[in-house]
Amino acid sequence: RGLVGFLLRIVQLRKVLGAMANALLKLHDFLQIVYFAIHAPITILFDSQSVIPAKHFPQWALDMIAWHIKTNKDFLVRDNPTWFVSLVACECIIQLPLQLIILYGLVKKATWVRIPALIYGVHVTTTMVPILSELIVGNDPWAPSWTSVAIYSPWLVLPLALTLRMALSEYPGAGSSSKGGRGKRSKAA
Repeated sequence: RGLVGFLLRIVQLRKVLGAMANALLKLHDFLQIVYFAIHAPITILFDSQSVIPAKHFPQWALDMIAWHIKTNKDFLVRDNPTWFVSLVACECIIQLPLQLIILYGLVKKATWVRIPALIYGVHVTTTMVPILSELIVGNDPWAPSWTSVAIYSPWLVLPLALTLRMALSEYPGAGSSSKGGRGKRSKAA
């Protein structure tokens, strides 16, 4: 009972903690799929309005941005400073294709998704630092714009979580079948 019972309890606890960790990873991956499924249309219809002329957007999308600026006091989208426009241009040119690639890779549980996800996660996390900083301590009369900070924060938290997940997992998506580049790699690979 004594030592053997104690060791058995530790083994059981490890199994429970392992199952909990696995469930959290699955939840994380699901949230990332939802994030990318939502973010690509947001980039195309709304964020890109900072770099593409208004004539290329439907009126309802233009109205949504006007409503967002007024309601959420988003002075960055209102004023479109050069540094902000350059970050949005990077979002459209670099991040958007990666969003679609990563979404596909996550849905397919592909192990190759690690590198594009790391590139995306580090890039987005880095770009969010000056954006959130400006919203909090900027010189605009609307600063700090806590509503805008709350709206932008998922674009820091989720890419940072993605970066950590991919940096700490040698083969994300491992455990599914090995067809099509998915699943665990053999030791020879």
